[in-house]
Amino acid sequence: MILLHFLLKYLLYMKWFFYICLCLTVISCSETSLVSGNQLSSLIKPPYQSKQSNLSCTLNPQKTLSDVEGSIAKILEAIKAKSLNLSGLLFLFPLEGLEINTSQFDIVLRFSDPSAIEGFVEILDDEEFSSLASCGIFSAPSSFAPLRMQPSEEFLFLAESLSCEYLDGYSYASLSLVLEQFLGETRDNKNLSGISYVNGPGDTKNFQWVNAFVSQDGRDEFLESWLESSKSRRYQRLFMEQSTCNSSNLYRAYKVL
Repeated sequence: MILLHFLLKYLLYMKWFFYICLCLTVISCSETSLVSGNQLSSLIKPPYQSKQSNLSCTLNPQKTLSDVEGSIAKILEAIKAKSLNLSGLLFLFPLEGLEINTSQFDIVLRFSDPSAIEGFVEILDDEEFSSLASCGIFSAPSSFAPLRMQPSEEFLFLAESLSCEYLDGYSYASLSLVLEQFLGETRDNKNLSGISYVNGPGDTKNFQWVNAFVSQDGRDEFLESWLESSKSRRYQRLFMEQSTCNSSNLYRAYKVL
């Protein structure tokens, strides 16, 4: 009997010992998972390639888009003469329905060194660009990441820009797996030629999603085929679980550099 009593006490002791160890293990694993999640969020970042800044302009009276297009060749020559190090230069003309807004446009500058903005402004002054259009000042540099590179020979295309915001608890790190799957699903679609991700300066909550389509017809064909698929509804749900986006803006885009 004494031996049986001792054995029961020993088994009870081991039961509580195992329970305490299990609790400590769960707590430790939870803390480790939390730390790992935070580390993951800091490690998984967009594949930024350059900085980007925008300049909004309004055409002067009696001037046309043809006048702006005619000035581009001179601007390019000045960029080469000045050895200005730019990774991209685009002119964006907003679309209203199917028509181009002929009074306004944006200049998009991409660069590694922010001093390129000052150099480009000097070129605009030298070329008397103010005689063609009235422009504001360049926006604070954002970070530009091409998720899908456009073909280098694509100089004229349709750009679709969406302004988005992550919901609480979400970030690029949490969205990256969905993005990777979406890029894989649409890889062979020739109408969607490029996808870009743009973050504001020091801002991880707000971002711009920019699609590049070969043409307006190409966008219509993509939307018609994509929205009819069951995969489209799945990705829409996954995106909406993590972020919200405003209505898109469309532009006729000219890639100069």
